[in-house]
Amino acid sequence: MAETLYKRFADAIAVVESYSYEQRESKEIALAFLVLRYACINVDVVEVGSKFGFNIASSSLVSQREEDFFSDFMSLVRAVDSIFFIQDNGVSDVFEAFVEKNRRAKEVIVSIKKIYEILFFETVDGKYLAGIFESVLLELYNSKGGGGPEFYTPRNLVDFAVELVNPENNEKIYDPVCGTGGFLVRANDYLHQRNSNVCAEFIGRDKSLFSVKISFWNLYIHGVDNFSVYTGDSLSWAQYEPRKYDVVLANPPFSVKDWNWNLFASSGMDFYGAPPRANADYAFLLHVIFSLSDIGRAAVIVPSGVLFRGGAEKEIRRNIVNDGLIEMVVSLPAGLIKGTSVSLCMIFFNKRARSESVFFARAPEKLSKDQFASPAFELSNILDICREKRAVKGCSESVSISDIERKEFDLSVSRYVVSGVAEVRGVAEVAEEYIKLEAELRGLQDELKYYLDRVLD
Repeated sequence: MAETLYKRFADAIAVVESYSYEQRESKEIALAFLVLRYACINVDVVEVGSKFGFNIASSSLVSQREEDFFSDFMSLVRAVDSIFFIQDNGVSDVFEAFVEKNRRAKEVIVSIKKIYEILFFETVDGKYLAGIFESVLLELYNSKGGGGPEFYTPRNLVDFAVELVNPENNEKIYDPVCGTGGFLVRANDYLHQRNSNVCAEFIGRDKSLFSVKISFWNLYIHGVDNFSVYTGDSLSWAQYEPRKYDVVLANPPFSVKDWNWNLFASSGMDFYGAPPRANADYAFLLHVIFSLSDIGRAAVIVPSGVLFRGGAEKEIRRNIVNDGLIEMVVSLPAGLIKGTSVSLCMIFFNKRARSESVFFARAPEKLSKDQFASPAFELSNILDICREKRAVKGCSESVSISDIERKEFDLSVSRYVVSGVAEVRGVAEVAEEYIKLEAELRGLQDELKYYLDRVLD
């Protein structure tokens, strides 16, 4: 039944796509429908109709003419919004805007009615709906113009980060650039696997209204109990009441040039040094560290240039390393995240157990075809190595801060972990490396131009 339901639902959504200006619009309709159905698992639809003054019995609703159906359907949707969702995070606006955009075309309402019939005439559980929701998110991420690295983090990376940060019950868990809320959802799943009574608090923030809404829906449909999602720029900390969190998980947008440096500088987050105005990578890292409680741990995905770039970034990196905050650096292959060909890494911070050494590990260079769908892929090969901080030739090594200082605080994994197998690089790999270095050079040129302009002024 489950596979048949999913196929019928997907086929019905495909019809809606023909009326959409962009794929994101139809996927939003699909996500809204799943959230609506999940909400109605927890309420008596007929009772809701009676309470809000309309007849919403499923059988009579589907037998109505399209115009009458849509009127009663929207009554149900608004009622669900008023019960479960705060303003801006409900589902009613999505349906109203889509139908209005198509001028209440009969074919559009027929399509919505068909999807309603598919979902509401089947007995489904919440976990199954959450699974379909995740599949739609992945389709949206992989679609043209669907989303970038700040919108959706491949779930294999999410799983890897959560496993190593090891959230605990009763902790506050935070994502300052939450996108679809994947880190927070997985942290909740991780805790549920270990304790049926999860008492943690989950907090997300994102600049995008669309992302905040999708993240809210994602947390809701996955049964997360205690969560909040806010709209806002995490780098503009002065706008918010400073809070401390026990776990921070983040995949910030890479190398942002247009950001409010002045507001960041006045926020107190630049205590390890002022990041360059032309690149916000270190601003995000400083925000993560600033947000950690005294027992806080964090995992952050960043471009590998963060590990070795000079200037102001090198000074910040030196201060952070000397303070014993960096627990581990894991290199990741290029191409892991859609929309960027640069090589990546994951940096782990730990205030609970500061160390005089840093553990370096390198993930396998080659990826399988199912890199986005597989929950573990090749990272499973190094998960236990990283968890145990075990030195393995050609894969991992623990390095003292004094040794890192001798290498001028360059945290590139390749400086400390040398592969035991000589690699012959092909044209594609050399070209990819060239593109990466060229992008880093452009960033440095922009930064230099900024400082030269200030001198000339």
